[in-house]
Amino acid sequence: MWAVVFMWILLPARRAGALAPSLAPSIHSHGACSRQFTRSTLCYNLRQHVNPLASYLQRPIDLPDTWVEDRFEDPTLPFHIDLGCAKGRFCIALGEREAGKVNVLGLELRALAVDIAKRHLERSGAKNVAFLASNVNVDLERILRDIEKVGSVGRVAVQFPDPMFKKRHRKRRIVQPPLVDVIARCTQPGTEIFIQTDVFDVAEEMRHFFRSHPGFEDTHEDNSDWMSHFNPLDLHTERELGAMSRSMPVYRSLLHRVEYDKLGFPMEDWIRTASNESVRTVSHSERTQVVSPNSKYRYLAEKFRAQSDGE
Repeated sequence: MWAVVFMWILLPARRAGALAPSLAPSIHSHGACSRQFTRSTLCYNLRQHVNPLASYLQRPIDLPDTWVEDRFEDPTLPFHIDLGCAKGRFCIALGEREAGKVNVLGLELRALAVDIAKRHLERSGAKNVAFLASNVNVDLERILRDIEKVGSVGRVAVQFPDPMFKKRHRKRRIVQPPLVDVIARCTQPGTEIFIQTDVFDVAEEMRHFFRSHPGFEDTHEDNSDWMSHFNPLDLHTERELGAMSRSMPVYRSLLHRVEYDKLGFPMEDWIRTASNESVRTVSHSERTQVVSPNSKYRYLAEKFRAQSDGE
């Protein structure tokens, strides 16, 4: 009996030691603790869904005044800012392809995902790529203003954000009217806004928020034109490749920042109106069309429809 108890206590500890020999905690900007994991445990421990409205994620990021110059070899290059960069592979690939032409900054809510991205970056050695653990709905204004002091923002991208399917969770989505207004106020005319997702409802909502703001102009006025067969970046994310391999459509929009009257713009009224406006409800047939005919995804579509109808 004692042998069984002894093995029951020791085996989990030995297994944890084999998987994670170094367990020294590292504190990130938002007070969230993560640990140093080996490659075999990095993906296993990464949470897919995080509530950006959680109280511990509302504290502003702590950065030195010279963080842009410290992290980038040439901070005067135009910046590509990726909101929700996950594990950073797309950012690193873009930085390697555009070395000497563009700086790439990946912002991600999950601190552990940023740890993974930094490890990939160490192996890559790219000098024009950096990652920050940041809640963009809290920190983006400060980050954009710091970049504009020494360089310029060439593009802001939101690629395959968490769709937050439940109606009561939509306020957690990354693209919200206040965020759109921050991008408009803190970037220069000509800045590109690139959004893409494989969820039609999310694509329509994101495009609606940007189109309704006077600081942005869509390059495609046709509501039915989603650039489904053309990626202007000519570089695909992992999620994008997965959607394409399952024959799922990808919805894209490319907008430009334009001049507008910042002082005369009723920002608070627009944010209130845009937040309350209802984007056209996706029909049941459209929900099925945006999902692969594979039975697994048909089941997810039916589950989504049941949740929506129940609320």
